[in-house]
Parts: sequence; structure tokens; C-alpha cells
Amino acid sequence: MKHSNLKTKCSYVVMGLGQFLYGQRIKGILYMGILAIYLIYLFTQGISDMTGLFTLGTIEGDPWLGTKGDDSIIMMLKGILSFMILEQLSFFIFAISEI
Repeated sequence: MKHSNLKTKCSYVVMGLGQFLYGQRIKGILYMGILAIYLIYLFTQGISDMTGLFTLGTIEGDPWLGTKGDDSIIMMLKGILSFMILEQLSFFIFAISEI
């Protein structure tokens, strides 16, 4: 990575920016779009999904009083999916570091 140029190093900052600067416009826009969608998801819902994986719900349901509790199975699945998406993004970053 010491001998790479600025275009290659741009991929560290924004996923797809290096491809965009090298002339692979569609691939770069696709990667930047995927990154934008993931960041929107992460900051709107993903963080609570990840914490839900560890707590599996804090609201206890009581059918007698009619209160609905947290669905721990759904919280677990959303948390696992969030971590899988984060893992795929980190694999991309590590793959770029090998350039």
C-alpha cells in the first residue's frame, strides 16, 4: 500500500471511489450506493438490531394484562443479519487493503 497512488487509496475512504476514479463508473456508483444504503440502515435501524441480539428483548409480555413483549426470535435474526452485513463490508475493506 506504500507504493499505490491516490486513486487506489481513495477506496479506503469511500467504497467504490477508487473504481469511479479509474473509469469504472457503473461499478463505482454501485459500490457507493451499496455503502450508502448500508450506512443509512446502520444508523437508522442496524445499531438497535445489533444490541437486540445481545439483550433479546427487555419488555416482558403479559397476556393477562394484554401487554405485548419483545419477540426474541425476530430480534436474534435481525441481529445476526446485521452482523453478517457488517462482516461482508469488512471483508471488502480487507480485500482492498491487499491491493
